[in-house]
Amino acid sequence: MDWYYISCMIFFLKKVFLKIAQIFKEYTKKFILLQVSEIYLTIIKTMNHQKHKVLHLVGSPKSHYYYSLSIFYANGTMSLFEDENDYEHKTLICTLEENWHFQSSISPIENEANKLDLPTALQQVMEWKPDIMIPYMYCFDGLIYCRSLFELLNIGYTGSSPDVMALTLDKWNTKAILNAAGVPVPIGEAISKGEMPTLPLPFVVKPRREDNSLGISIVNDLTELPSALDLAFKYDE
Repeated sequence: MDWYYISCMIFFLKKVFLKIAQIFKEYTKKFILLQVSEIYLTIIKTMNHQKHKVLHLVGSPKSHYYYSLSIFYANGTMSLFEDENDYEHKTLICTLEENWHFQSSISPIENEANKLDLPTALQQVMEWKPDIMIPYMYCFDGLIYCRSLFELLNIGYTGSSPDVMALTLDKWNTKAILNAAGVPVPIGEAISKGEMPTLPLPFVVKPRREDNSLGISIVNDLTELPSALDLAFKYDE
């Protein structure tokens, strides 16, 4: 009886071990196939990986202030990409002489002789095919005209559209729209050269179409008004 019992146990254990071996074999096979598949997918992803192309629109033809401001903000943004390897960068720079340079860095100009007119510069941009454009041109031309050009080229960009920028850049129009929408706004008036304001003192004098707090004065006394008007009309008509 004991030997019969032992024989049965051996037979049973043999079946169990064979089953375990079979399961282990199938699992190992699947595991190896899985590992090979993951390696293959990794290779495919690496082969198909393309860097995102980012175009930086920099500079200004209007003033040293706007040109320097643009360079400052562009360099600050570029520093955020220093540890990123998924992007390829190009810069389209407009100089104060209204020349354009299509290059790999923000500043300085890599080749002064390589000056482009705007149509040629845009042609090179289209050939490069950027995924997105980041604008740093804060003068009127940059905020309105340049963004409009990129919309025509069907190249996406960060920030608001040119129609929104044109509206918000005009303080008087913005104020009128906000007032019509029921948003409380301070009293004010728009004047042209040769006209005098009729507001009670004190009041703020500023250009109608300007940005970055340029041309702004606070008038507490009428003797301060002529210089305040001269400063404001220096930046607008």
